[in-house]
Amino acid sequence: MLSRFDATAPITEEPHSYDQLRTFLWNAGIKNTSALIERCAGRLLMSFGMNDPNALHQVAYELADYFFDAERHKLWEPIGRVLAAEDIAPDPNLSEYIGILTGQQPQFQHLTKGFFRDRPHIFQPLWQIFTRWVLSLDISELAMDEKVPVFWISGR
Repeated sequence: MLSRFDATAPITEEPHSYDQLRTFLWNAGIKNTSALIERCAGRLLMSFGMNDPNALHQVAYELADYFFDAERHKLWEPIGRVLAAEDIAPDPNLSEYIGILTGQQPQFQHLTKGFFRDRPHIFQPLWQIFTRWVLSLDISELAMDEKVPVFWISGR
């Protein structure tokens, strides 16, 4: 079976080009990237067979208009940030911070200032308890009774 594969040109798996285009458009602030891509693709398909250079220039202007007229996110900044090791290193003044997040949206600075701590002595036993609990569930019984299983964690 393996002899059927070409050793000089093996099968490669690559991301779909639309994924890269969607990411680009999203970072440009476009709210509905799929709609813009479909609209542009439709316009391009309609232009196949055109031999008039002026008509082709007009298509280019229309595609640019689609991009510039597309609805943008309100009060939006691009998502994501490339991090280096020094970006996530604990703040040198970590011992000075005693803050606790209560009802706030976590921010990047909270990570470096120690608001999130590694607590294996708490989470390892909790994970074991959760695993035993989830394995004990009878999914068919829950479906018949229309119950939603809930693993509740309370406290600080």
